[in-house]
Amino acid sequence: FLLGVAAWFSARVRKKSTADFSIYRFSRHPQYLGWIIWSYGVTVYFTRYFEGLHFKLSWGYPDSLAFLISSVVIAGVALTEEVKMRERNGEEYEVYSGRTPFMIPLPHFLSNIISAPMRLVIKKEHPENGKEVAVVMALYAGILILMSLPLVIFQFPPARGGWWAFPYNVYPF
Repeated sequence: FLLGVAAWFSARVRKKSTADFSIYRFSRHPQYLGWIIWSYGVTVYFTRYFEGLHFKLSWGYPDSLAFLISSVVIAGVALTEEVKMRERNGEEYEVYSGRTPFMIPLPHFLSNIISAPMRLVIKKEHPENGKEVAVVMALYAGILILMSLPLVIFQFPPARGGWWAFPYNVYPF
């Protein structure tokens, strides 16, 4: 996050319209990526902290719905910024976005798999207006919720005394 802030500030001082150096070579949105990683770490940390105090949160593991919603909102903000950057900087931003991953530096084939639902629904490589951004965010929120349903249904990871003799279930008290 801090590297992204420093690079963005440096681009503004240099009067560059697109920050395409430093950490921005690996991610078009390193600040948002840093914030998502940090917020997940905080979620896990405090869930474990409250678990030790016998304070029941959610089903005994991180409240993933709040994290999921905040991550989808952050990705939506990033996509909205991309729409504006494409309008403002045109070809320069297209070239930059063609060589730099959206948020997470992944192999190209994996990025194509992850972006396939978006391309199927909006029939484009990227959203071009606010309505399309909203549709894409709703689509991915739905996909993530559906993917997490088996974990909720089968209560994984199991809470203390759950369906499986999970090592974390054993408490000395």
